[in-house]
Amino acid sequence: MIQQWALCLPLSQVERAGCLRDDSDVCAAIEGTRLWLCGPDNEATRWGLLAAIAETGVFQLTDRQQLIRRGSRVPVDRLPQLDWQPICQLLQPEFPVSRMVNSQLRPAGLTLRRSNAEQAPVLLMTAWEPFCRWAMEAPGIRLQVCQFVLRLRHAEMQPVETSNVAVATSADRQSNANTTGVASADVLIRGEPLPVLPGCRFWMVGQTALPLGYTWQPAVDLPTVESILLRTAATPEPESPDATPDSARSQRDGFWLWDNSTGVEFVRHDQLVPVTRASVREAAQSIEALQASSGPIDGGFAEK
Repeated sequence: MIQQWALCLPLSQVERAGCLRDDSDVCAAIEGTRLWLCGPDNEATRWGLLAAIAETGVFQLTDRQQLIRRGSRVPVDRLPQLDWQPICQLLQPEFPVSRMVNSQLRPAGLTLRRSNAEQAPVLLMTAWEPFCRWAMEAPGIRLQVCQFVLRLRHAEMQPVETSNVAVATSADRQSNANTTGVASADVLIRGEPLPVLPGCRFWMVGQTALPLGYTWQPAVDLPTVESILLRTAATPEPESPDATPDSARSQRDGFWLWDNSTGVEFVRHDQLVPVTRASVREAAQSIEALQASSGPIDGGFAEK
């Protein structure tokens, strides 16, 4: 008959037997408030491990199911008649319940921080007046490499059409209240090289324009940043029911402008128009018309 060993421990300490679940030769059974374990007594028996599990000691079984302490010859008890099962079936692990099931985690917000990395500017946000003077005085070859779009400040505006330029709703409204008139206008310029004008310069990371000398924190990857911007920043409404949704348009038809002062705005490529003296004069006429208007107005980027 195959020699066997046996041990018992309180059910309150059942986790001590978890290290034996990978042994297919070990069986287990429950007797009241005690857990019994037994297995073959052979060269593979891990006596040190068994002794550490059972504080009362490890027993060897006789043919009559008598329990003899290891190293002794005198039976001290008899093994009860029990319903034995493989230990891996009787002892099933229970995973602890998360303490944060009902808690609401505060998401980490994206912010801008200073960066020492070398960056090449591709966009410039400047005031309308110096841009207008530059466009009227600069050589035509300097104008050819640039495009621009207007953004009205401190006012809310409805689209006003001209032959080539119309002022459209801002992608990132700063106020929900309607006001009257136009306080001023900014100009976003794209080109290489950019004109030497005062203002905020931007560099591109994928489809996101950041202020020169800044990057985002925490340092997550670019796809994650753009997916967050897509969910949180408002984008212009499609022009018709058949238009492509903004979620599909944003990544290929425009870019995100992340400004320290106004937040994140979406700019479509088709909103930028070539810088010519004629287009600048038309933009000036649009601004003058809006400044003279008495109706409620939305601030925003200009459309082609």
